[in-house]
Parts: sequence; structure tokens; C-alpha cells
Amino acid sequence: MPLEPDDVAERAAELFDNGFGCSGSVLQAVAESHGIQSDLIPRIATGFCGGIARTGNVCGALAGTFMALSLFTGRNLPTDPRDENCKLIQQVVRQF
Repeated sequence: MPLEPDDVAERAAELFDNGFGCSGSVLQAVAESHGIQSDLIPRIATGFCGGIARTGNVCGALAGTFMALSLFTGRNLPTDPRDENCKLIQQVVRQF
């Protein structure tokens, strides 16, 4: 059973306090809350640190959220639809 959002946020803050970036912390916390384990998480988020490789662009927490949402609504095949994923991410962008 997934954790409550406040618990996920608390875990992300803990990961951040222990040295992971915003994107990796968010992605790892969400993955853990759903029982997803992979050596690729949070490694895959490393380049998003500091607003994409320390350039100050897209916030890492936002990028981590996009990756986390994509764990559940992303495509496995090139022919899979991406509408649900795009709608969710657009909603997050509007609220951010």
C-alpha cells in the first residue's frame, strides 16, 4: 500500500538531507512508497541536479516529479499513448 503524501514528502526531505539532489530524492521517495526498487533510481536523476546539471533551469524537484509520474503513466512501447502522462505533467506545471 502506497504511503501517504506527507510521508513521501518526509522521506524525500530525508534523502535530500542525506546528500541526494531534489530530483533523485523525489523520485526515490515515490518509488519506495510504491515498492519499486531499482539500481537506476536515483542514479537516473543525477543529471537533473541544480536545475539540470547546475544550469539553474528546470527545478530538480519538478523533474523528479515528472520522472515519478512517468513510472506509472509513461510508455513502454513507442506506440503506447502518452496523453495521460502529458496531462498529469501539465497539471503539475500549472500548479508549480
